[in-house]
Parts: sequence; C-alpha cells; structure tokens
Amino acid sequence: MALQAGTAQAATASSQIDQALRQHLQPLMEREARQLGWQQPRLSLDMSLPAPVERLPACSRELQVQNLSGRQELLARQRFRLSCPQPQWSQDVTAQANVSVLLLVARHILDRDQALSAEDVKIERQQVARHDRGFFSKVEQVTGKTAKRRIRAGQMLTADLLDAPLWVRRGQSVTIVARHDGIEASTLGEALANGREGEIVRVRNRSSEKIIDTQVIGDGVVTSTWR
Repeated sequence: MALQAGTAQAATASSQIDQALRQHLQPLMEREARQLGWQQPRLSLDMSLPAPVERLPACSRELQVQNLSGRQELLARQRFRLSCPQPQWSQDVTAQANVSVLLLVARHILDRDQALSAEDVKIERQQVARHDRGFFSKVEQVTGKTAKRRIRAGQMLTADLLDAPLWVRRGQSVTIVARHDGIEASTLGEALANGREGEIVRVRNRSSEKIIDTQVIGDGVVTSTWR
C-alpha cells in the first residue's frame, strides 16, 4: 500500500513513515470492525524507529509498505519495510497497532449470580488487546445475563464472565408442565436447584411430594416430559 508524500518540505521521513503505516493498517482495522461488530474503532500506533531515520530525506514520491512478518494480524507486533523511490531509500521498522472501541463495562461491583440490568453497566472507550474476544457493545446483549463470578467496577464485560439468565432459582415456586398425546397438564413444585434454559433440575412436586427430574423451559417453568 502506498502513501502520497506531498511536498518534501511539508514532512519528515519519520512522519511519512508513521502516516504510511496508518494508511496501510486502516483497512485491516475496518475489516476487523465489520467482522467483530466493533463500535467506533480508533487506531493508534506504537512504533520503534531506529536513530538513522532522522537523517533520511523526506520522500517526494509514494512510500511503499511491505509487511515482513508474513501475516496480516492487526493487533500483532509486526515488522515492515518502507521504501522511497525518490530519493531512493528503505527503512525497516517495528510497529504495534492499538485499537480502542466503545464497549460495556461494569458500572459497579457485580456479585456472583447477580442478574444484570441496564443500571449495572455503562459504555466506555477501552483499548482491546490481541486476544480480547466476546466483549459487548450494546446493553441489550447483557440484560438478564448473570455474573459467573464477582466482577469489579469498570471491568470489561466478556462472554466468559457472563452466563445465560437463571430462569429457575433454588427454593422458588415453579410450574411443572407435562404433555402427552396433545394433552397438557400443570401443577406447582419447588425447585431444588438453580437452572438455566435447557438445564435439568430436580423439583419437588407439591401435590405428591415426589422429587422428579425436570427440564427448564421458561422463566419459572419446567417440564417433566422432555425426553
């Protein structure tokens, strides 16, 4: 990828290198943003320039950028070769792209098994690391989910920190639904364990006092005939 340098008097070689790398990395960031749903991404660059760069003349033509690392990973530290055709020179540099995005963080401490509401989260701009995946950018993506463990105030909310909503809680009164040959019957029971959608929980039938295995199918609703 190339960058039009403009007049040699308007720029230094180091500033041209910085601009050329940003232009080279911008399409990679935009592609990642589309694929991962990043909100309002911003690119910054940490670059290691050797001392001889300061003695290079400004380039009067387009700087050519070659990736020497052999991979196109936006957030990986990589080596590049920048070449100027007029006056002729080339320079290898090491650069680290950084991207910040708008994402959800905990507004305050969230306890384990706490169900999240809109009041528990806020949107902040934070830098994302190479291995950061599964974070959220919209409040509706986390509303109703529960914390798998204690989450500190300001901590980025990610998929590995949250679980599906608890539809049944231990000690809760639940409706037991049974279906057979198109006929449906229901009775009340007491949940003996917490449960999320699709999970199997033991329930005490309040009519018969029998303890049975049931499957969670709704908020406060289980079925004894899921098999």
